[in-house]
Amino acid sequence: ADFYVKPISLNSQSDVQLVKDELASGNLVLLNVSSILRNPDKMRELISAVKAHALQNKGDLAKIDSDKILVTPSRVKIERRKQ
Repeated sequence: ADFYVKPISLNSQSDVQLVKDELASGNLVLLNVSSILRNPDKMRELISAVKAHALQNKGDLAKIDSDKILVTPSRVKIERRKQ
């Protein structure tokens, strides 16, 4: 396969580094944030770090549902179309 979709549970700063590594490898990341939903400050901090990295490297991210976020590397863009 040319790339993979990697599910990652976002719990700590080390998980943010894991997301960065996967994006650098060209993989898509499906983030599960359900474990940090009860801590909005921590969730905001970690998601902001992932978002900053993705956008800085011309990647993309989009909320899939209440506890899932899709993060893509630079060669993959997410179409935002409501049906």
